[in-house]
Formats: sequence, C-alpha cells, structure tokens
Amino acid sequence: MLEGFLLATQADRPLCAPLHQIEEVLSNYRERPLVAGRIENGNMLVIYSSPTGTWTAIIIAPNGIACVGPVGTDIKPVSRGT
Repeated sequence: MLEGFLLATQADRPLCAPLHQIEEVLSNYRERPLVAGRIENGNMLVIYSSPTGTWTAIIIAPNGIACVGPVGTDIKPVSRGT
C-alpha cells in the first residue's frame, strides 16, 4: 500500500503536494479515481481505488494542492436500496 504516504502522515500532519505528484504515486499502485464529491468548503474529496481493493482518500483544494487522507484495503461497491 502507500507506505511512503503513511510514514509522511505519522507526524499528525497530512502529506500535501500538487495533485499530479500524488497521482503519480497512486498510479504505481494502479489506483484511479472511483468517486468524487464537493465538500462544503469548496474542496473536493476523491477516493482512488485499485483492482486489488486498495484505496486512498484525497482532498483537493481549488488551487490544485492535494492532501492524502486515510488509506485502506478491501474497498467494494455497496448496493443502494430501491
């Protein structure tokens, strides 16, 4: 998984960088955007996932700076009620 990101965030500070730099690292793990949504403060939350089930949450500011949030495994779609 994203060991480098985990080490960088262990100091209680998220790892932030231009989005393209973070996406380069995520591509090494075959993670691609899965879902996105706007946060009330104008930022975007994007969940990236891989075919193997790893995932990373990224918050992207309007200026293009992105911060790595939680990461995990075993992501899978949930069904919506009808």
